[in-house]
Amino acid sequence: MSDGGTREGPWTIWCLRCASTYGSTRMVGVRLTPVSRVKGFSKSRLRDRLEAEGFVYEHRPEPGNPKDNRPGYANPGTDEANRTHLRYFEQVLDSAKGTAAIDYLATLVDAGETVFILCFEHDQRCCHRAQVIDAAHQTCTPTTSTPHPQTRRTTEDHRTAVGRTAAAASPSHG
Repeated sequence: MSDGGTREGPWTIWCLRCASTYGSTRMVGVRLTPVSRVKGFSKSRLRDRLEAEGFVYEHRPEPGNPKDNRPGYANPGTDEANRTHLRYFEQVLDSAKGTAAIDYLATLVDAGETVFILCFEHDQRCCHRAQVIDAAHQTCTPTTSTPHPQTRRTTEDHRTAVGRTAAAASPSHG
């Protein structure tokens, strides 16, 4: 793994190091549209870079958050955020496609994989990926649903346990 000077920028190195630290081999992007102005974060470049480092990258748009629902995530703990989370659950996660995507993630975790969930938002409290992770955690079989001892929910380092062995990451863009 290189230490910098890549066209992708420092977030790529951070993401790869986090994934390596936690034994991840797979990163799943849950953005509705995998396009970004952040160098290296668009779907093809991201996939190419991660695969060059030995990771599997998948883009799963099914649990993506619709653009018009994103502003409500900006203020965690407010009535607006609660309405936004409920709308996301009802319209996306509880849909047939959303449920299938969550079942797929839970299957990976149940098989013992460490999966990083990627989105764009830096602060996980302000992102739908926390709901994706929670839904996958709830879907895992009971023997794999206890948090892995090396992962924990935190906003400081943007990692979250999903089931026993999965975690989430996002680029730093600030």
